[in-house]
Amino acid sequence: PEYHYRIGRLLAPLAQEGILLVGSGSFTHNLRELRRNDPDSADAPHTMEFLHWFLDRMQAGDLEGLFGYRSTAPHAVRTHPSDEHLLTLFFAMGAADDWTQFVHLDSGSTYHSLRMDAFAFGTASKLLAQLPAAA
Repeated sequence: PEYHYRIGRLLAPLAQEGILLVGSGSFTHNLRELRRNDPDSADAPHTMEFLHWFLDRMQAGDLEGLFGYRSTAPHAVRTHPSDEHLLTLFFAMGAADDWTQFVHLDSGSTYHSLRMDAFAFGTASKLLAQLPAAA
């Protein structure tokens, strides 16, 4: 995670040139636990615990804690048997002018344990907050 955050920091000046950097991945990604025949099943409790831990650390501005999520977040390895799908979040945080200012767009789960939450950081979060609510 720290490596990907640092890559984002290196590319952050591109925003001054009008370039939007986007990280695309998956907030939880354990395909072995998907309920493929039930896309609308309820959120898995372990994915929700992972989500809440992550959001708490983000809201606290605890970057070091987030870097060590694999060993400290509840169900981290279960929700991400390999972490490449979450590493793009760290890249996006690093690319932001202020990652501690963020908007979390909760997508909910599909197939019980697959989460595709979205985040906007820094200036992007402020712009997103100004948009009218969806009807």
